[in-house]
Amino acid sequence: MALFFQKKKPSSAPFCSMVVAAAGFSTRMEGLDKALLPLGGIPILARTLLVLEACPAISELIVVTRSDLIPMVANL
Repeated sequence: MALFFQKKKPSSAPFCSMVVAAAGFSTRMEGLDKALLPLGGIPILARTLLVLEACPAISELIVVTRSDLIPMVANL
């Protein structure tokens, strides 16, 4: 399942999509989803999205995640 977040860009700028894979099962982490674990109080996936959102070359972010994580990822 994918969630799309689009930023507004001038029409003359090239359109660039970034795909962020966050769909693993974290079996070695005993079921804890790595992307949602906090790092300094902020989920790792949120930190990733903040950095990518700040990049002016990226027009949209596409987050690929498991269907059961969609509500949590969408809240980020």
